[in-house]
Amino acid sequence: FLCFGRRHVLNFEPRHWPHVLPVGLPKLDALAEQPTSDGGFILFLAQTSPAPPILRGLLLDLQREAGLPVRIRRHPAHPELFDALGDAFEFTADAQDPVLQMAECTWMLTTHSTAALEAIMLHKPVVVMPSFGTADFPGYPALATDFTADKVLGALARARKGGAAIERFLLDNC
Repeated sequence: FLCFGRRHVLNFEPRHWPHVLPVGLPKLDALAEQPTSDGGFILFLAQTSPAPPILRGLLLDLQREAGLPVRIRRHPAHPELFDALGDAFEFTADAQDPVLQMAECTWMLTTHSTAALEAIMLHKPVVVMPSFGTADFPGYPALATDFTADKVLGALARARKGGAAIERFLLDNC
């Protein structure tokens, strides 16, 4: 069996562990050469949850407290899900490569996504909010514990200072 990352070996039954070969995500290796900048915005990579009414207050608070606009990258599987937020936030171009959007943001926010790994590899501060997907981020220092600006900004501070812990997370999981 092949799987992505050493942690995923544990998803197999123990009797299969000796037969599982963990491999890396080739796309992550290519990101080392990607140029980045600070575009002066927070990139929110939307997933199916939390619902837009929960996010509206959080994202408005983050814009105010961080002093940066929030741009929302809609998930390609359900782009219309966050249309209700279009009156308050800018959406990124759906056709643009999300890696380029991540390379241009100041920092990124999501609930769970392989794109979070890509942004971390681009050396962008990434905050992961609560969801079923946080199980995929064991040991990552910038997990927010709820959907409030103070918890997200606390996690952002940990992401910005997390050098060794983030490197350890990457080595253990990617």
